Amino acid sequence: MTKEHSERTYFSQSEAESKVGKRVQSREDFSDVPKGSTGFVISADQAAITNAPIDQSSGEYDVAIQWDLPTPLQIEVAQQELTNRLEIADENEITIERYSQRDRILEESDLLFAVQSGKPLVDWFTKDEYERYLDELVTGK
Repeated sequence: MTKEHSERTYFSQSEAESKVGKRVQSREDFSDVPKGSTGFVISADQAAITNAPIDQSSGEYDVAIQWDLPTPLQIEVAQQELTNRLEIADENEITIERYSQRDRILEESDLLFAVQSGKPLVDWFTKDEYERYLDELVTGK
């Protein structure tokens, strides 16, 4: 049984714990994670519900996904691709389009620098977000 708060659906403890170790792939871009990114469910955590009494467990859980980070070589290739795209955008004669293209490319570049920090990128998902944004991948054993 799941409960809803602010139109969010949460996992039960057993549902969330059953997801730990599963490999997932993003269906669309969100939160600095490009569409098609893969990762693992690393934990099932009790959801922080703001209106739940402090001394009582809500029984509602979300899951944490640690995203696979690109290797240094992949980052270098991506940076070169961004540099090439930036040069092409600079050649665009239409000012508004040039600035729009540059902004998108610079945002992608910022993400690459964040990834280079070496810190894992972890996002938490409620049940409805998990079902809406992620696909579970079948892993061979």
